[in-house]
Amino acid sequence: MRKASLILFVLIAVFSLVTFVACNSDVVQVRSVTLDMDSIAIKVGEAKTLRATVSPADAADVSVTWTSSDEAIATVAVNGRVTAVSPGTATITVTSNFDNTKKATCTVKVVDPLYSPLTLELKEAGDFTLVIRKFFGSNLYYSYNDGEREEITTTSVLFENCSVGDTIALYRTIVGTEPPITIRCSSDCYVYGNVMSLIDSENYATKTDVPEGAFKDLFKDNGRITNHPDYDLVLPATTLAPYCYHYMFSGCVGLKKAPELPATTLDDHCYSYMFSFCTGLTEAPELPVTALKAYCYQSMFEGCTALKEAPALPAETLVDMCYDCMFYECSSLSSIICLATVIPSEYCTSLWVYGTNGTGTFFKNPNKNDWGSGNSGIPAGWTIVDYPTT
Repeated sequence: MRKASLILFVLIAVFSLVTFVACNSDVVQVRSVTLDMDSIAIKVGEAKTLRATVSPADAADVSVTWTSSDEAIATVAVNGRVTAVSPGTATITVTSNFDNTKKATCTVKVVDPLYSPLTLELKEAGDFTLVIRKFFGSNLYYSYNDGEREEITTTSVLFENCSVGDTIALYRTIVGTEPPITIRCSSDCYVYGNVMSLIDSENYATKTDVPEGAFKDLFKDNGRITNHPDYDLVLPATTLAPYCYHYMFSGCVGLKKAPELPATTLDDHCYSYMFSFCTGLTEAPELPVTALKAYCYQSMFEGCTALKEAPALPAETLVDMCYDCMFYECSSLSSIICLATVIPSEYCTSLWVYGTNGTGTFFKNPNKNDWGSGNSGIPAGWTIVDYPTT
């Protein structure tokens, strides 16, 4: 009798085990979790949403949990929305709730251009040479991939076996009167960050004024640089000095968007030739200043053949040569807003629209009815419209 009971117990146990396995074999398990991006670049205060895919789609539990390795740099919401908090790098991880073993990660690099030094980011792998022209070996340093700062003592620095995305940050402290430098690159790279790191290597984020000629010729004829898709090039100075941006980006054919120019106080020649012959430039910066200086915008956009719309020019009183050749041979230009009412002489606008588009719209101050026409006035053939001033 006992033997029969034992056999019955074993049979019941085996049947239960088989039934349990059979039932659980119907549960669709999660095989993987993936993200639509494995790395993102984002500016402080902005947000991007990551999208997670759980496979297979009919798994028993497709819910996930999001975490950040450093919430002081970047936070992540339950829907995968990543918000940049402060400069640095953090890792966002998404984990399947099915068994907590299937994961995917995304590296988040957060940059605040104001607090980032002037930086070159390589677009090509291989050797890279940084050439410094007109350099006399004074207080110039670089940091490769956020490493220790190294002093630059020669006119060229070779970086070997570089990878796409490698960065070279530049620092300089100007003591007294020192000559400006010109930067050349051996291969294509992005440029971003605060240009003031070439004036004050430690306190560049708070600098608002520049010495005379400080950035003269800085990237002149550097056809290798272009705008970064995520990070801005920052020129935060509000008080300018003579020739401070003279020829700064002249001939930078890869530049498509000009940096913002928040200056409220100008000086002679401060913007002269700044973007001349930037043939790829399609977006000009706002120019809100109304108190002009002699030659302040001379040839600023000369030869910018892709530029279609001029920045609004709100100054009502012009000064000697202030707009001289400003849009000279901007062959695509077809829109100008100019609110000038006091033009002391034709030299204020000498040849300023020579070679512009044959048709376009000129928006003028309704209180100015005696504008001249032609290369030093309103372009011939353009439609004239009164621009509301209130």
